Amino acid sequence: MLRKLFTQTETVRTASSIPAPTATTTYAPPYASLSSLVPDLTTTQWGNWYPNATITPTDTANPYGNASWSALWNTIPWVNFTRGIYSTTVSPTPVPTSELILPPPEYNVPETCYYFPKDFMLGVAAAAVQIEGAIADEGRARLLTKAERDC
Repeated sequence: MLRKLFTQTETVRTASSIPAPTATTTYAPPYASLSSLVPDLTTTQWGNWYPNATITPTDTANPYGNASWSALWNTIPWVNFTRGIYSTTVSPTPVPTSELILPPPEYNVPETCYYFPKDFMLGVAAAAVQIEGAIADEGRARLLTKAERDC
């Protein structure tokens, strides 16, 4: 990783985008090759919810499937449901050095004295609900208390 060091005498710094990658680096084996290491689990990938959809999900036996997720949305009495139309992407703007607060030096540098066994695999699982914006898109949901308040 290359890092540009700035001096305190520079007056303007401009953020610039990094180029799009031409290849994707793989850091871990695919799920299919690791799934045998854990008990039988169900994984779900939700799409977008459409209030006027004519197709009904059929995975009713799966408590975390698309039918269950769609049922969650169908119980809320929506009025004027619309999709998000805004983006928060902005262009970089030069900022004078006098207005910048520079980060402290890196005190925590990587240690080279720790080693993991060759067959060591680190597993991470996470889930999060987006509270505001882009609701019903890509599995995002409203906060339960907000949904109850709006009904």
